[in-house]
Amino acid sequence: MDNTDNAIDYEIVKYKLANEALGIATWDMPLSEFGYDGDKTVVYWSAEVKQMLGFLPKHSFPDFLITVTKRIHPDERQQTMDSFLAHLTDKTGKTPFDVTFRIMNKKGDYLIFHGFGKALRNGSGKPVRVAGAFYDITEAKKVQTERERALQTLEAIMQGMDTMIYVNKPKTGEVLFMNDMMKKHYELGDDVIGKRCYKVFQIDIHERCSFCPCNELDENPDTVLTWTEHSRKTMRIYRNIDRYIDWFDGSKVHVQYSTDITEMTKTSTALDTAKKHSDIDALTGLYSRRFLEENMPRKLLTLSRQSSPLSLMIVDIDFFKKYNDLYGHPQGDECLKLVANELSRSLPRADDFVVRYGGEEFLVVLPNTDENGAKLVAAKLINNIEACNFPHKGSEIGDFLTVSIGVTTGRVRHTHTTDNFVKRADGLLYKSKQGGRNCYTFGALEA
Repeated sequence: MDNTDNAIDYEIVKYKLANEALGIATWDMPLSEFGYDGDKTVVYWSAEVKQMLGFLPKHSFPDFLITVTKRIHPDERQQTMDSFLAHLTDKTGKTPFDVTFRIMNKKGDYLIFHGFGKALRNGSGKPVRVAGAFYDITEAKKVQTERERALQTLEAIMQGMDTMIYVNKPKTGEVLFMNDMMKKHYELGDDVIGKRCYKVFQIDIHERCSFCPCNELDENPDTVLTWTEHSRKTMRIYRNIDRYIDWFDGSKVHVQYSTDITEMTKTSTALDTAKKHSDIDALTGLYSRRFLEENMPRKLLTLSRQSSPLSLMIVDIDFFKKYNDLYGHPQGDECLKLVANELSRSLPRADDFVVRYGGEEFLVVLPNTDENGAKLVAAKLINNIEACNFPHKGSEIGDFLTVSIGVTTGRVRHTHTTDNFVKRADGLLYKSKQGGRNCYTFGALEA
């Protein structure tokens, strides 16, 4: 035997090993000048076909083509042959031979096989040879069926729960499931499946929301989040519970349970007491200190992931005690309302917000704002308040109301807290007061 024969033998060994490893049986069918001639056509099968059907090498298995064809389930035999012939007769080769069928093994049990093949054609498109393979997908089908049943059970449970539920992929936001209660509430159809969640629930948002609960769940996958959402899309208030669960296919998915609490909030008893402890300051209509304490940590975490800057300023009404002493507390309240209104309407973006921090002090929070942007906003606030010409005869620097501001900016790190920014801004506010008031002092957040 020369080296060529050795090389051929080696290739055959590799070929057989590959077939055994992959669990694939191959077949090869040379065609005569008349093409496919039914039972008279000779088919060469690999040894794996006998093993896959439960036959040992010693077992008789005479006519491979007839035997295999007859073992295909009657309900699928004709369909399989039609698919094969359609592939042969299509000279363009665009009709595939790719079928799934049941086939009986030696014990008489049906297995599920996936078969495919490809014709080799001459210049005129006539097939001269066909080769292909098939393999046992019975276990894979069982797993798929079990997963489908698990999904059906899971969906049935979610449909029956008296709350709005949807499931999506954490990274892409692709909606995997939404129960009928949520579809009805948001006036959505079945075509919502596959859409991005932020395009379904938000207005004018084209990417994953900065406040997405998945951001926090990515950091702590075992956490269960409970939070309140004021939806601009439905103008309703929701209590949401978010967590990651194992989906039927083994992946981790995000599930949200949502309850509409709008009416509950509107009809809550002891409304005045609730306002005191709510997110909104009762006098000015600005966010309260409680809102800052509950929401700022999440905002900082989001900015730290993006390595984005945050600017924060403390605004203090100049000589406010003297204003109260001169005009009285009711007029002092009107003064606070005026300043609150001017601060709010002077902010350029929806993400910016103002907090009634205490007494005559206000916090202005500017996410994704650098030093230059913060200075522009601070100057604008001072000018807008002064332009109101609100009388203040008790002021030591003029006849009208003014404010002093301390401003700081820093690129947010995961170790930063609200207190880091507030303390720095408070020290700079003190410098503004020492420097004559009706001005701002800027200083970067110290590392």
